[in-house]
Amino acid sequence: MNYYLIALLGVFLGFSMAAPPGPINSMIIDRSTKSFYEGAKIGFGAMTADFIFMILIFFFQKSVNFSYFLPVIYIGGAILFLYIAIGMKKKHDDKNDGVSSLGGYFKGLGTGLLNPYQIVWWLSAGLAIFAAFGLYLFYFFFFGIAIWIFFITLIVYYSYIKYGEKLRRYLIDFSSSILIIFSIIFFYEALMILKLLPPSL
Repeated sequence: MNYYLIALLGVFLGFSMAAPPGPINSMIIDRSTKSFYEGAKIGFGAMTADFIFMILIFFFQKSVNFSYFLPVIYIGGAILFLYIAIGMKKKHDDKNDGVSSLGGYFKGLGTGLLNPYQIVWWLSAGLAIFAAFGLYLFYFFFFGIAIWIFFITLIVYYSYIKYGEKLRRYLIDFSSSILIIFSIIFFYEALMILKLLPPSL
């Protein structure tokens, strides 16, 4: 395949992976009402987690059974997202609840490392794409993610400037609700993997 087409595919793949609603986007939305920089730090922290997954899976895929750890990952992710959601609701009236210069980045990184959907994506689609196109595509994959990070943070930040605190409350309610929904889903997935729930549920 033409290298330009592979590059374009990588950008769209990164964009399509980053854009759907999920825990990371919820956190980016929440932080972007504070500042563009705060929202971007969350996004780039999560993108670093993707890079770490790429390295780990590509180097250790044949020697480590990553799926063995999925129940723990799901439960850890569920607890983390529920904790973040509760924190959003408690602090939504505090306009000075920002994090330190690197705190937001590491919050995004930690959340990304505990996000089961990111892990499962790399174990399935990530490996398949690597087998089909090699590492070249992933240079542009991360570029596509970066495009989304800048896009969503700019949209939310300037929308907040225009529409004010009322919009911020709606965005935080939306973001915390998404996190709670994903927390419930992750608990359910963990119980299913551990076979503590019947398949019909």
